[in-house]
Amino acid sequence: MALPKCPPGMGRHRQWHATQAHQLLATWLAIRGEVVPRIESTSEREPRENPASVTASHRTIPRVRPLRSAAMAIDTADAPRLPDGFRPFPYEDPFEDYVGPFGYRLEGDGIRLAFQSDGRHANTGGTLHGGMLMTFADYALCLAAVWDQPGEKCVTVSCDCHFVAPGTPGAVIEASGEVVRRTRTLAFVRGEIWEGDRVLLSYSAIVRRLPGARPETAAGSL
Repeated sequence: MALPKCPPGMGRHRQWHATQAHQLLATWLAIRGEVVPRIESTSEREPRENPASVTASHRTIPRVRPLRSAAMAIDTADAPRLPDGFRPFPYEDPFEDYVGPFGYRLEGDGIRLAFQSDGRHANTGGTLHGGMLMTFADYALCLAAVWDQPGEKCVTVSCDCHFVAPGTPGAVIEASGEVVRRTRTLAFVRGEIWEGDRVLLSYSAIVRRLPGARPETAAGSL
């Protein structure tokens, strides 16, 4: 029989209670004539290697890969690509680069967004994961709020999403966004995400307007 190991960094009062509990257990086992277990101290433990995966109950869980730097170029043949006609917004967002990439293109007096979905974006049911669609909605609403506002950035205050239909991994997913009202500090945005002619999600959001230099593209400002 082995007692649970005391985690490193345990407070003195917790260490004291652990010691008292061990003494009580030792007394009880001695009365029964059984061997008294020994608590393994932190200093006696051998260092463990960092495995590629950890096992929890019946499942083997792979360790999460570190996010790649937004400054690192992806040049492998099977790397995710933007749909034709779309280009990346020129700012660094490691999370969006990791799950995307997402792209945009200007159309008249509006903006359209898109990404190429694949197997990474599927849920257990084999359709596009709702979290991925919400992430894409957040990207779309923020760009819709600032693309025609020189010297402005924004952060999302709230976003209300309505799932309309399931998406298909492997399809090009597009989004729209329009500002319905601006105040001095806020912008109210709404839009849709679709696959082909099917709407997958509709959203409405509020963003906080922030002053700050807007990223520049190679051809000038966005």
